[in-house]
Amino acid sequence: MLVSLVELLELLDAHKGAMIVTMTTKTQPKLLAKSRATGESTAARFPGGIDRLAYGRFMLASNYGDNVQAQREREGHDNPEGFEAAGLWASKKHPEGAGRHFGRFMVIHADKPGTFYFRCRPHADEHGHPVKIRSEYRAQDTEITGDDLDDLTVNYLPAKGSAYKQQVDKEIPYRAYEIAGVQTVTFGGETYELDHEGETPEWIVPELATA
Repeated sequence: MLVSLVELLELLDAHKGAMIVTMTTKTQPKLLAKSRATGESTAARFPGGIDRLAYGRFMLASNYGDNVQAQREREGHDNPEGFEAAGLWASKKHPEGAGRHFGRFMVIHADKPGTFYFRCRPHADEHGHPVKIRSEYRAQDTEITGDDLDDLTVNYLPAKGSAYKQQVDKEIPYRAYEIAGVQTVTFGGETYELDHEGETPEWIVPELATA
């Protein structure tokens, strides 16, 4: 079913509390500036950049801080409630975080008030590493496979971060996916295709409004 973002949010909001969905996404992963192995520039190796097409399971409308504290308690941490979630997209410019919640399911960046993201907890393995049901990398619309995929994974993708701030054995991952890269969302036995070609709604964000 083809739906606008407004229609999709209304359908999601009919479900109370946290909910499990599956989504197909198209993202552009960040790459290193050059190969770890050869020093070849990424621009020369992948002149058009890389797309990642993925299908995975996510939890929406859950609380990151509460999730981490619950995991710390499950693991017998001395002070489960001692964890305090840092602000989303924290930086020198925004030490408290640039993320702003917009409704139950989305966030926006303080410097990009017209760009919306789903804030998700992805399905993860026993170590807390996010896993996808299906995933592929593409360069200039051609799937990367075999030795080329190994080269990309080992030499061009940044190393994964650790959960040292959470102080847990099983990480609680959270991700922000730009709405423009979300293709379908499935829940309640129905798959909704997000209409990116339709009329764009005029969102009003008073606290970020500019003259």
